[in-house]
Amino acid sequence: MNVTILTKVILCIGLYLFTIHYFKKSNSSDNPFTPENTKFLSTRLM
Repeated sequence: MNVTILTKVILCIGLYLFTIHYFKKSNSSDNPFTPENTKFLSTRLM
């Protein structure tokens, strides 16, 4: 497997988990997968 792809996957998973943890901490009642947050995440992953 290509090292660059593997590194990107690991970074994406780390960012994903961090985002879930951050949104749970900041506002536990809100869903972390709102359109704005999903758009933000996909922008960060590019």
